[in-house]
Amino acid sequence: MPERDTHLRSPDFFDVEKFPELRFRSKRIEKVEDARYRLVGDLTIRDVTRELSLDFEYGGRAKDPWGNERIGFVAKGFVDRRGRNDSPPLPTQPESQHPPRA
Repeated sequence: MPERDTHLRSPDFFDVEKFPELRFRSKRIEKVEDARYRLVGDLTIRDVTRELSLDFEYGGRAKDPWGNERIGFVAKGFVDRRGRNDSPPLPTQPESQHPPRA
């Protein structure tokens, strides 16, 4: 795993020296069903921003050891790193290696 992690941090993927942050900024929450929701926001990787939707379910409420109420959720999502016709691909390799776009 250390070799994989080092490769993911390299300029071939996330280039953490130049882009130390991945950022998700939420825009809205949509109710899908009774306890199911969709979180919509912008995901930025290597200065490329795309809208992303995460489906999540309400998991319940509980008190933590200090008496504070906590609410739990389970989220699932998918990032298509190849991009779509109407948006640029999320960077996974140096720009010079991306295939030309039509």
